[in-house]
Amino acid sequence: MNVLRICCFYFLFFFVKQLFSQTGSSCATAINTGTPNGTSTCYSQSNGTTGSAIGCVGNGYGGSGGVTYLKFCTNSSGSCVGFDVTNGTASGNYEFSIFDAACSYVGGSVACGGVAGTGTEFTTAGLGLAANSCYYLRVWSGTAGSLSVCTKTAVITNDLCGSPQQISSVTQAGSNLCATASPTDPPPSQFGAGSLENNIWYSFTTNTLCVSPCTVVVSITNISCVGGGSGFQIGYWSGSCTGTSTTSLTYLGNTTGSGGAVTTTITGLTPGQKITIGIDGNAGANCTFSIAASNTQLLPVDLLYFYGYQQGKENYLEWSSLSESDIDYYLIEYSNNGIDFKDLGRVKANGNSTSKKVYSLIDSYVETEYTFYRLSYFDFAKKQKIFQIVNINNPSKHLLFSVYPNPGKSELNFSFDDALFVKKKISIFDFKGQLVKEISFDNFEYSGTLNIEELKKGIYTINLINGSGEFQTLKFVKD
Repeated sequence: MNVLRICCFYFLFFFVKQLFSQTGSSCATAINTGTPNGTSTCYSQSNGTTGSAIGCVGNGYGGSGGVTYLKFCTNSSGSCVGFDVTNGTASGNYEFSIFDAACSYVGGSVACGGVAGTGTEFTTAGLGLAANSCYYLRVWSGTAGSLSVCTKTAVITNDLCGSPQQISSVTQAGSNLCATASPTDPPPSQFGAGSLENNIWYSFTTNTLCVSPCTVVVSITNISCVGGGSGFQIGYWSGSCTGTSTTSLTYLGNTTGSGGAVTTTITGLTPGQKITIGIDGNAGANCTFSIAASNTQLLPVDLLYFYGYQQGKENYLEWSSLSESDIDYYLIEYSNNGIDFKDLGRVKANGNSTSKKVYSLIDSYVETEYTFYRLSYFDFAKKQKIFQIVNINNPSKHLLFSVYPNPGKSELNFSFDDALFVKKKISIFDFKGQLVKEISFDNFEYSGTLNIEELKKGIYTINLINGSGEFQTLKFVKD
C-alpha cells in the first residue's frame, strides 16, 4: 500500500508540474510556429517567466522582465521572417534575440525595440539565417504579462535601388517588412532622415503627354505600421540605378510625413522622364500601405537586363523586367552571323506586373562558336519591340578555362588552356552584376587558385579575357 501511495504521489507531482509549466519559458518549451509563410499566423501567450535582457542596456532594460520563446523554421528559400508583437498586459521596452537549434545565441541578433506602445515588430532581415533550419526567438518585455505574436514571411523585390517597383496612377499595395538599408544607398539626409533602416525603392515615368514643367503627386495612403512611428521619409532623384550603385542619380528633394497618409509633390519634370523614389520607415517602422503617382504611365516593359553565358556545350539566356503592361510573351531569336535571325523559343510573360520578374531560356543545340541572340516582346495586340543583341562565345573544340570544384566553399581552382595566351584577367560578378573579385595571371601559368571564403552563398559569373582578346564566361556556385 505504501509503495502504491508513493507511486501515486510522484505521478501527481509530475502531472501538476507539467500542467503548470510555463509554455514558452525556454527553448525546450518554446511555442512552435512551424515554418511561417506569407499569411500572418498569430499566437497568444503569457510571458510570466521572468528573466533579464541579453544585450540591450539602459533605462527600461534593467532588472527582470517577462520572457517568451518561440520556435520557427526557415523555408527552402531562407525567406525573411517577421514577428509582429501586439501588447496584451505585457508592457515596457522590448528586446528580441535569436538562438539556433541547439539553443545557442546567434551573435549580432539582439534588437532593442524600445517601448512597444500598441505593438512592435522584429524581422530576421540581414541575420544570414540558413534555409531549411530551425531557430528560437526570445521575446523579452519590461514587465511580465500576456501578449500576441504573429509570424509571416516576406520577400522584398524592391530592396535595392537597381530593382525598383514601378508605380503609376493605378494604386497598388506596398510593404517594407524585411527590407534593409544598403551601404551604397544615398545619405540619409537625402531622405530627410537621420538614419536608414528598412528603405525600399520605387520608380515612375512621367506621362509623355504632360505639359512641361510636369508635376507628379505621389500618394502613400492606408499606412499601418508597427515599431518606430507611423509614416515615411521619402527621397526622390532623376535617373535610375544599376545594381546597388546610385552614382547615376541626381538628387531632387525629400518629403517627410507621419500618420496614416503621406503625400509627395514633385515639380519641374519633363514628359517621359524617369524618377527614382526611396522611402524609409519613420524611426525604423515596418509598414503596409497603398501607393500611386499621378500624371505617370506604365512602360510596356521596363527591362532591367538581358545577358547570356556559355556553360559546357549549352548557351544560357537570362533577362529581367521591372514592370510589364499587357505583355503576352518574349521571343528569343538566334543568328550565326548577327544579321539573319531564326526563332529559338518563346517564354510566356506575366502579362501585367509592377515587380521584378526573371526569365531564362537554354540553347542546347549550339551550332557555331559565336552565336548572336536577340530579345523582343509581343503584347496582347501582337505589337513587337526588339531589345539589344548579345553575343556568346562557345568554343567548339576547347574551353579557354575551367573552374573546380563547382560548387566551391573556400577556394576556386582555375585551369587554363596552355596554348592561347600569356596574360589573362579573371573578373567575378555577383547575381546583381556587381564586381566582387578580380585577379590577373601572367607569364605561362596554366593554373591558379583564388580564395572565395568571404563571398556569400549564391551564384556568381566569372569572366575571363586573355592576352589575345578572347572572352569567355562561366558560372559557379559558392556553397
